[in-house]
Amino acid sequence: MQGNSGMGTIVNTPGDWPYWPDTSISPISYKFVDPGLFFQFYAAGPTQRVDVKNAISGWQEPGYTASGWQTPHVLASGISHGAARFGDEVRGLVPRTLPLLERNRQSFKAVRRTTGLLKAVDVNRAFTLPARKSATILLDHVPKVGHCPDNGGQDY
Repeated sequence: MQGNSGMGTIVNTPGDWPYWPDTSISPISYKFVDPGLFFQFYAAGPTQRVDVKNAISGWQEPGYTASGWQTPHVLASGISHGAARFGDEVRGLVPRTLPLLERNRQSFKAVRRTTGLLKAVDVNRAFTLPARKSATILLDHVPKVGHCPDNGGQDY
């Protein structure tokens, strides 16, 4: 990574930082000819398969040695989208069209059902579950997601 200004140099990554190819995460992309999707509608992008058996553990801890890690090298030069030239640019850098996912705090509005509790639970107050007891609490944050604006605003 390279910053493009004086302040941006704080994120510059030196070329000698070692890396390890993470094989624990791999893409799952569905193709139109996928037999698992015949006669079905699929409207999501690629997803990821995570195999924790192949995950690298402890790399973020102080004192971890990166023995066996690789030194990075340039695979190909990149060029900004729309600035095409003829040459050795094989990686077109295209701005993302979808915004990053947002992370918002959402509070639950209601308790729909409980089992194993002696008294009612209020979503606005803390409660204590006694030791060696189990309980089930079904919480609801209330907004309806089955809303169809093309149907006069009626829910499904």
